[in-house]
Amino acid sequence: MDEIFISWGLPDESLVRRILSRLDDLGLPVNEYSREPPGDVITQYVMESIKKARVVLAIVSVQALDHSDWIRDEITLAASQLDDPDSKLQRLVPVHVGDVPDDRLPVMLRSKGLRYLNFDPDLGEDQLEQLVRTLFDSQGERAPFVVPAAVFAMTGEEFDHFRNPDGGHDRARVAHLTALCQSAGMPAQPDLWDQLRSRYGDTAADFAPYVDQEGSARRLIDVAQEVLRTVNEKRIRNHQRPLHLKWYSREDFDFKNERIRDEWRHGHSVLIVDSVSAMEDAIAEEVQKLPRPDAAYKGAVVCLPPYTRHSAELEELIRQCLEGQVFLADTFRDWKRSEHPGLAFDLPAETSLRRWLDQLLLALETALEPDQGNLDRMQQGRQHQSLPSFWRAQE
Repeated sequence: MDEIFISWGLPDESLVRRILSRLDDLGLPVNEYSREPPGDVITQYVMESIKKARVVLAIVSVQALDHSDWIRDEITLAASQLDDPDSKLQRLVPVHVGDVPDDRLPVMLRSKGLRYLNFDPDLGEDQLEQLVRTLFDSQGERAPFVVPAAVFAMTGEEFDHFRNPDGGHDRARVAHLTALCQSAGMPAQPDLWDQLRSRYGDTAADFAPYVDQEGSARRLIDVAQEVLRTVNEKRIRNHQRPLHLKWYSREDFDFKNERIRDEWRHGHSVLIVDSVSAMEDAIAEEVQKLPRPDAAYKGAVVCLPPYTRHSAELEELIRQCLEGQVFLADTFRDWKRSEHPGLAFDLPAETSLRRWLDQLLLALETALEPDQGNLDRMQQGRQHQSLPSFWRAQE
């Protein structure tokens, strides 16, 4: 498959690694000079890669231009390919990182009238999403299928208010929450509140109910993106369109934003609700205002248990118990990454979420759908075979 080639310089490595990670998640065919096969000469490899690419993404900063002439030379080569009728190159996408004066760019590039993307060095999520959408346009029918997704969770500030509204706890709410959490094995107050508080961050997207074996917090969105990469590898092997989980915040679902509401209603969507946050009146009201999908099978909902961080410890205990049993240890490791028919380890943990998403996203149908009215008439009352829709209750 023809590739997207990324031209970049070492001063922008951290930014480029974020871009590469996201594009790999989406299954887009990406190439750049550090991926050259062993034994190849870098200069020759880069030149041949640019000539074979359909899209060249040029990451340009003053620091990279100062570091080496390579960036300028690669951009010049790509720009010349645009004028070659026999070239495969269809699009050159220059990305300015910070302020890049026009006089620092190759003359040939300045004469092309190309549209630039202007990014900050720390590359915000909105800018990364803009880049992804730009590259989608160049992929045609091979572009990933967009699935709107949202996490409805409290922020740390909202949890503090939830924990102590107006100077005192709501007794009924505290009783419900305590019973719910203790049923999942959590301690009673006051440690309960501290453990719950550690899951929330500055924004809903920072919701981190998981930890790794080192005790570092794991954002739910990051776990989902890791699953997405594995799913897209499988989908591409099966000649299915890859998927793109487009994460929306609660604020995005304003009644005035018809584009987002229509995208949520008419296509497949994934909603992940934190069960503790669902007890907060303001968030419960926001959930109720979400657009209902056109068909029930298009909307998938998962309600996360109130406590999942202990699960990393349980998974580690299982791993330790399996040491020396090569077959079981290898199978457990494989099972955590993907479906494995030989063994099942059922835990209300990060692994459970990963497997739920894996099954859902692999089953997602992305072909153009027929008119539902015509389909109903043709089926003459036969029941539609729907996608699985899950509500994970607290155990």
